[in-house]
Amino acid sequence: MSAPNPAPGGRRQLRRTLNQAPPLAGHDVVATDRALSDAVLRHGSPEVLDSLGPLGREAGTAEAREHGRLANENPPRLTPYDRYGNRVDEVAFHPSWHWLMERAIGHGLAATPWERQDAGDPHAHVRRAAGFMAWSQTEPGHGCPVSMTYAAVPAPGPTTRSRREWTPLLASTTYDPGLRPVAEKRGALAGMGMTEKQGGSDVRANITEARPAGDGAYTLHGHKWFTSAPMNDVFLVLAQAPGGVTCFVVPRVLPDGSRNPLDVVRLKDKLGNRSNASSELELDGTVAHRLGDEGRGVRTIIEMVAATRLDCVLGSAALMRHAVAEASWHVAHRSAFGSLLADKPLMQNVVADLAVESEAATALAIRLAAAVDARHDPAEAALRRIALPLAKFWVCKRTPYLAAEALECLGGNGYVEESGMPLIYREAPLNSVWEGSGNVNALDVLRALGREPEVLDAWITEVGRARGGDTRLDRAVDDTLALLGEVVGDPALAEVNARRLASRMALCLQGRVARPARAGRGDRRLLRLAPRRGVRRRLRRAGRRRPPRDRRTDHPDGLTRRASSGYPQDAGRGSRRPDRAAQDDGMTDISRDDGPHRPVLRTDADVTTMWRTILQPLGWHTRRLYLLLVDPDRRPRPGVVEIDGIPATIAADEAAEVVRLLAQAAGDTDPSGASGSAAVLLARPGGEPPSPTATAPSAAPSTKPLSRPASHSS
Repeated sequence: MSAPNPAPGGRRQLRRTLNQAPPLAGHDVVATDRALSDAVLRHGSPEVLDSLGPLGREAGTAEAREHGRLANENPPRLTPYDRYGNRVDEVAFHPSWHWLMERAIGHGLAATPWERQDAGDPHAHVRRAAGFMAWSQTEPGHGCPVSMTYAAVPAPGPTTRSRREWTPLLASTTYDPGLRPVAEKRGALAGMGMTEKQGGSDVRANITEARPAGDGAYTLHGHKWFTSAPMNDVFLVLAQAPGGVTCFVVPRVLPDGSRNPLDVVRLKDKLGNRSNASSELELDGTVAHRLGDEGRGVRTIIEMVAATRLDCVLGSAALMRHAVAEASWHVAHRSAFGSLLADKPLMQNVVADLAVESEAATALAIRLAAAVDARHDPAEAALRRIALPLAKFWVCKRTPYLAAEALECLGGNGYVEESGMPLIYREAPLNSVWEGSGNVNALDVLRALGREPEVLDAWITEVGRARGGDTRLDRAVDDTLALLGEVVGDPALAEVNARRLASRMALCLQGRVARPARAGRGDRRLLRLAPRRGVRRRLRRAGRRRPPRDRRTDHPDGLTRRASSGYPQDAGRGSRRPDRAAQDDGMTDISRDDGPHRPVLRTDADVTTMWRTILQPLGWHTRRLYLLLVDPDRRPRPGVVEIDGIPATIAADEAAEVVRLLAQAAGDTDPSGASGSAAVLLARPGGEPPSPTATAPSAAPSTKPLSRPASHSS
């Protein structure tokens, strides 16, 4: 029997592709990212944005997309020995890896901004941050050696021979791969070897030994558990010297051209990208030179950690943006049930939620880069100290959730490797682990708050610039201040709530940078304590406030939000719609005013005025006010005072007088710790309503140990 004749055009018609989104290529990654462009204009200049044009256009080409795919489909290969049995420990990368690296270095994404900043460029790090975000969307793995090279330069220490040799090469825009002596290189890359198998993030538990070898050199004996990009030219390594944990510079090749004894044991088979090589190293007689003093290794790497944490935030924000771009592109071209997915109200909600989170991450990341540009400004340095672990904790932790939701927008197409979405999904958890997991960063936030009071002042000042712009953000800030007052000074309570506190502080920062105050108006929106001028006018403006109910509800994003903050207890899972019927928290945050009329509580009359003109007219219940002091040796001593009051920040030279006045008003005749370098007052709900006859602070309760307040009954 003969086969039936095929229908006219049957096979051709069968293979015809319909209703599929075209590849996302041929666009400018920078110009099409409105949030990134706005952030660059806000913290940089139009010239900075224009200079990113060539990078943005190249990152959006089909060629760049293809090189990213090939680099991951052809992972690096380790060759421990050559054909003659000589130890070589070389790792070979696919040509697409080198194509990506050459352009990343050529666009100045490694250590170039440090030299440009020293040459007077005021926006060198904003330019680099925006470029790093855009270029990382081509392929995330090669960003690792670029990031480590960027972070290697700001390590503190004297101008040693090693620093003079390596810094110009690390800041070069020439990609020069291959293992050769430093004198023969036109550009160099840096790596880091910090962690060991028995310690991980606890680098003080390292056991690798550094033995003095004369002429300022040492030999290292031990191992490193994670060292990415082992073909880089130089590594910063922590080891135990006679004086304690110390940072060392380890060249891959010695000046005479011989290989430094550094054995690559194996390449890690890891989750995420396949393009980069993460290795385990063994060191036995490895030549090293000290960077900084013996025993000061952890202190030496602090600035390096800060730089790599910034890149963790930038890398996660880049993954978010890439995922949102792919999802929004797909729904704009894919139809289902009679219309485009982009026209479906429910899909619009999903993509809008993804876009909001991505834009908030982008705005915060570029704000942090601007703080690096102003690294000699004490206020910006303080903000960077607290904002980096906050952003690292929150943005990196939110990335896997966003990547999963974006992948789902593509349906089954998004589950296929060719779409690129599985790589984004696998890569998403990386930055939350790198440079300290979520717990490590949350605890670092507590450490900064306890040891450096100026960081809280910087956070309050930053979020206060958006005061009055959105009542929901105002409530979130008030709620966060209340949580601070609840946990400060109690180490056990603080650690249990560290992640909750870090989440809220980070969200408030995102709300502030994503909705910046109008020029010149931000500070005026932040209500300030002014007992002698304008109090009643400000009270009329603020209106009467009632005390909140202290109901709490768990949310799927890991936060525990109070119903009084605008999130109803019976809200559906994932709901973020504010409850407009919820009462305001009733708190007024009052931060430091560096102007000529900074309010100061100098007399007993001022304390009485604060009570009569502010607390009673607002109808507040009793508030518990805590004082966080710092001793001359910079150890916190909290819980000194308990008094009815409101949040405030007191300047350092006023701390002793304020302690005495508030303690006296609270009935404490012998306040301990009447001196300190700074004082921060935080209020939270607690106690019973004051009696109707109470007209002065003397009616406030006496000093008690810091403890969790009783909740208001609903």
